[in-house]
Amino acid sequence: MTDTPRPSPTHARRPRRGLIVGGGLLLLLAAGIAACEVAGWPFLVTPVERFLSRTLQRDFRLQDAAAAGSDASTLPRASIRFLGGLQLRAPHVFIAAPAWSTEPFFLDARDASLKMGYLDIWRARCPGSPS
Repeated sequence: MTDTPRPSPTHARRPRRGLIVGGGLLLLLAAGIAACEVAGWPFLVTPVERFLSRTLQRDFRLQDAAAAGSDASTLPRASIRFLGGLQLRAPHVFIAAPAWSTEPFFLDARDASLKMGYLDIWRARCPGSPS
């Protein structure tokens, strides 16, 4: 009788270990996204301000310029949420007037809240697209 070599136990466990590691990484990613969503993605507020300023070609702020220099820990902060549609909440939203306007601002709102569904954003981005 000849003995057939048996596969080593570590060889059989490699696929399982890969699945466990992959599942753990996905779970960690989901936990990170959930934590950012609960916190309101505070690190995205400044890039959103810059993007909208460039897009609108005018000053766009989500908080008072004077308040930005004060103690930030006591001030309410702007928050952005993405689950269930785009939601923006800010203690102050300021959009400067266009260059041709004689008004000092286009929008100056306190305790602002905006909620848009993704279908609304799609329709605004692609006019004439089917609903």
